Amino acid sequence: MGGDLKFTYSYVYPTRAANAAMFDAAGRAAAEDVFVKAVAAFDAATRAWVAGPAETAHDAPPRAAATAALDAAAAALDPYMRARFPEERV
Repeated sequence: MGGDLKFTYSYVYPTRAANAAMFDAAGRAAAEDVFVKAVAAFDAATRAWVAGPAETAHDAPPRAAATAALDAAAAALDPYMRARFPEERV
């Protein structure tokens, strides 16, 4: 398009070791436990936020913290649930 950006795309293929977490039952159970607790905390913070006075609707630090914790818990659980390497590359 006529720009001056010097970028070359290169795809880094995953390795078989990328799926190792999917077979770690203890790690998955621990990550699921943290995720379930984060969901419960987010739910409780959201319910408190909704039930609170309207003038504090835009100022909800507990809910923001619960959202960040839920995001982090989901990211930590992801390697245990989603394959990175679907098949061997020929």
